[in-house]
Amino acid sequence: QARGLPRVKAAALLEKSQLALLDGDVEAAGSYLAQGCHESLWVQTQGLRLFAQEVDDVLIASARLALALGNGALQVAELEAAVQQTHAQGRRWRRLRLQVLLARALAQARRRTQALATLEEALVAGGRAAT
Repeated sequence: QARGLPRVKAAALLEKSQLALLDGDVEAAGSYLAQGCHESLWVQTQGLRLFAQEVDDVLIASARLALALGNGALQVAELEAAVQQTHAQGRRWRRLRLQVLLARALAQARRRTQALATLEEALVAGGRAAT
């Protein structure tokens, strides 16, 4: 942070959180997430749409941790709103990432039909984008 790179530090902490989750260390993932979410790290880029945060940011990292803890159902409303917002903004890659997380959250909320429909929509859209 002394070098003026708070956003890079925040992104690195979110990445460490994801790596800890992949390693099965939920406690470390939560700690890295808490550090990476600190407002002072994000204040300079607030309101900006930076490429690095298109598919990984505080919202996505928080949803990943909630899903790992079995609390995905608590993320459904926020993820649904984010999917709608990204659709309105034409942010295709972010929308796909959020839809996959939303599908997982819906599955944890035992809303399986909606989860499958959401996942199918993301897969179809991703297939179109790849061609």
